[in-house]
Amino acid sequence: LLRSRYRDGIDCIFIDPPYNTGLGDFPYKDQYQHSSWLSMMQSRLEAVSILLSSSGSLWTTLDDNEVFSYHTLGEYALGVGSFVALVAWQKVYSPRMDARRFSTSCDYVSVFSREPDWIPKRLEIEPDLDQFPHNDEHDNRYRSDPLRKWGKNSLRQDRPNLWFPIQAPSGALIWPIKPDGREGCWRWGSDTVTKRYDELDWLDKGNGLQPYVRQYADDSTIRPPETLWLYSDAGSTHAAQEELKALFAGNTFSTPKPTALVRMALRIATETNSTVL
Repeated sequence: LLRSRYRDGIDCIFIDPPYNTGLGDFPYKDQYQHSSWLSMMQSRLEAVSILLSSSGSLWTTLDDNEVFSYHTLGEYALGVGSFVALVAWQKVYSPRMDARRFSTSCDYVSVFSREPDWIPKRLEIEPDLDQFPHNDEHDNRYRSDPLRKWGKNSLRQDRPNLWFPIQAPSGALIWPIKPDGREGCWRWGSDTVTKRYDELDWLDKGNGLQPYVRQYADDSTIRPPETLWLYSDAGSTHAAQEELKALFAGNTFSTPKPTALVRMALRIATETNSTVL
């Protein structure tokens, strides 16, 4: 029935399959032979691949038991390059003191898409004003970020075209030299520097005069989704249990998923009129 109505029509699918823990303490089967679990999940993924739209995404909650096996299954069903991200979800906010080995703090959300270049939506956030300590002439909060690139691919050999001098207001030529003396590169190309030169602040923060760019709080209201979801944002197993208790008296299901976890996925994967399964 779903195939005939929703073939290639689902924008987001969120599934919570048995984790195959082998504990036998769930109100459903959760103790499969590894090969049986793989066969079961393969049939589900084959069904998903028919329903999922060309730009849709698949979100699957798992734990350590089968998460890495599932990765191979997902690429087999949805195609090489369909894997998007593996999110660690902080399901508890305190350790289990009776744990024999490690106290498990996280489960996982595995994300796939049929579209190889699928881009998740950015999240709307309230900027932390403590991170924007300066005020401009209009009392707008901002921080000063160096124009010199940092982190990955920030050396001259990584981006040779971004290694060039910028003339400071004093007339001095400033090169993107890292604090440790290595030759770095700028975040802007020379044409952009020319066009936006008036936006630069020239500051000496202990490593010589360098150009900085103002990052305003009002322009920092979105961020890309991250691969670590804290319980404060995505809920916890305990919060999910409390939600169920409020709905069903005497609920005994021990590992529900909080609505905040599902909402987080939907915020990233859907639009107002998206079809969700």
